[in-house]
Amino acid sequence: MTENYCLVNLFVCYKMSWYSFVYLSIMSRVFQKTKEDFVCEHCGKEVCGNGYTNHCPYCLWSKHVDMHPGDRAHACKGMMEPIAVEMRGRNYRIAHQCVACKERKIVDASFDDSLDALQAVFKQSL
Repeated sequence: MTENYCLVNLFVCYKMSWYSFVYLSIMSRVFQKTKEDFVCEHCGKEVCGNGYTNHCPYCLWSKHVDMHPGDRAHACKGMMEPIAVEMRGRNYRIAHQCVACKERKIVDASFDDSLDALQAVFKQSL
């Protein structure tokens, strides 16, 4: 009985490792960390990117550049307006809508985002 349990447990661990490997492989193809500094096209402030930065921390506007996070492959390149702020657990999330093509995306707020800007977008969305 113990031998069967060990074999089953080993098989489950192998399967879990395989699934984890496949998941990580897929994620590595989907997410690309791209560390870039930029000047916000909406408010004109300089933003120091950290590889996960996808919007201006001062005005919360973004640019529609990614198909998948970090790939810079989207053809639109329109400005993404922050249209709503929501709470998810203890984190804020920002909904953006592209001014050019109207596509919507939801991203996590960053710890360095302006609380005044977050509150303004939240009040505007009510």
